[in-house]
Amino acid sequence: MIGTDMMRPVLYFFDPGTDRMVTFDLTRDPKWPGGAPLHTVVVPDGDKAYLSVMSSETDPLMILSLRVGEIGWDAGTADVSIANVIRVAEPGTVPSMVVPEQTKPEQPITALWKPTNQQLHGPTVLPNGRFVYFGQWTDDKIRVVDVSKDALAAVDPVHEGPLTRQIHGVFFNPSGTRAISTGYYFDLYYVTLFRVDPQLGDLEPARVIALLDDDERTYAAMTHFVEWLDDRRALTATQQVGPTSLTPTGTSVMGPSVWLIDAEEGTARMVIPPTDDVQGEGIYKGASDLIIVGDKLYVGEEDTTDDEIDASYVSVWDIRDPLAPKFLKRLSPGEGLPEGWTVSHEFYRTPDGLHLYVQSWHSGHLVKIDPATDEVIKVWSKEDGFVMPHGNFIVGNLR
Repeated sequence: MIGTDMMRPVLYFFDPGTDRMVTFDLTRDPKWPGGAPLHTVVVPDGDKAYLSVMSSETDPLMILSLRVGEIGWDAGTADVSIANVIRVAEPGTVPSMVVPEQTKPEQPITALWKPTNQQLHGPTVLPNGRFVYFGQWTDDKIRVVDVSKDALAAVDPVHEGPLTRQIHGVFFNPSGTRAISTGYYFDLYYVTLFRVDPQLGDLEPARVIALLDDDERTYAAMTHFVEWLDDRRALTATQQVGPTSLTPTGTSVMGPSVWLIDAEEGTARMVIPPTDDVQGEGIYKGASDLIIVGDKLYVGEEDTTDDEIDASYVSVWDIRDPLAPKFLKRLSPGEGLPEGWTVSHEFYRTPDGLHLYVQSWHSGHLVKIDPATDEVIKVWSKEDGFVMPHGNFIVGNLR
């Protein structure tokens, strides 16, 4: 597993079998261009990785192509080099975002959601390994890298106006024939289904799928990740808690929930509702990420849309019937998760399903969970050198 730190130019490498960690300082490479790292992604054979770097007034928006050689686990060394710097946007390029105003106390609009730079999020790999994708979240584009050329692909950028506005990433079904993008911002209550050209890497919009209640006046909004069950069905989860100035008159926001998407029918159905009880059988906090391991669904619940970021959770569900997940337990700070845990932001699963990781960039934690027992079996923290750990990726996965 590879990861980075949002505040330092470093890479972290992890051996899931032994829990050893190796840190690599990117400034050692003469090609290091500067900037703040954000997300990593690794191609299937594991020898090539990509790192997104945020823009600033002086730094462009970039994707770094990395060569990864031998990791010396015992010696604490990593053979890493920067092969290419892919320039995506110029320094000082302002975001293209419609920032809402707060209208209700239950839904604050904090500075976290008012970025001043350009950012690339949610990297994914096309199942055939030919292309890597990033969501240019602060704009309205999907960026496409041709792995064979270490350069932006001929189809880059995929630009579909409102359909690619503020997406976190585009997520592929196992066969690579379909993809779903997420709307990671206030009042974006739909996901977009794309048809995929596996040879060229192009994405063609096929359907817009709204996350609407039966009354069609109540919606769920702000999706971050997608988890496919098979080639046809996928799950996504939402974070928005209440209305904003962007919420249309006469409509309402239902709150954090999990939805089952049928890509064949172009429909979405809520399968886990919100709850206002920390022990409730629903989604208690904004659902940042979700992932399936075996017969279980794990949902990361956080509150980064609130004024104060406090306790976050991991809820565990029996997913053998995707239409009716059954609540099993909720891990919380001091009760399954480390004391001081905040922001259950991203999950990472080993392809064999033996290990599951969840990261908190806010409290500086990465924890390893045994899916057989749902117990945390390893904790990394700021004492291990983390500042804001973020954007990990495990070889063999698509996201």
